[in-house]
Amino acid sequence: MIAVYNAVDKLTEELTRSGFNAVVFGTISDADIERQTLYPLANIQIQSVQFQRGGAILTLNVMGADVVDDKSLDESTKFKTDNRLDIFHNIATKFSEVFSRYSRNTDILQYVDDTISLEPFEARFENVLAGYEVLLTLQLENDQESAC
Repeated sequence: MIAVYNAVDKLTEELTRSGFNAVVFGTISDADIERQTLYPLANIQIQSVQFQRGGAILTLNVMGADVVDDKSLDESTKFKTDNRLDIFHNIATKFSEVFSRYSRNTDILQYVDDTISLEPFEARFENVLAGYEVLLTLQLENDQESAC
């Protein structure tokens, strides 16, 4: 079903357009997450595909992440902070831009839900990443002429 390729390609394009330096498909362990030039990074994985009459429902797990910078700790402030709040803000803004573009232009792809929920995470992987994961559920039209 070529619509899956098209959906992932279009989402990759929109994530890049929103400011992600790299968009990786598949297992995050396939990416060289030690490379600092990757960030902010988006990772796309297929969660599920449900076939229905006239098309399919594609659910993608999308992770947006950046490296937590402990060197940004300011010892003079009352609360010792790193850049996690900045990361959460920036990644949420990028996902919001992508969702807004899809919502305004249903020719790109059609969301099944009118809302998306961002699930925060912190301290993942060796180099301490933080960001959000989101499940995007998309309606795909059947683009196959034949099942044969």
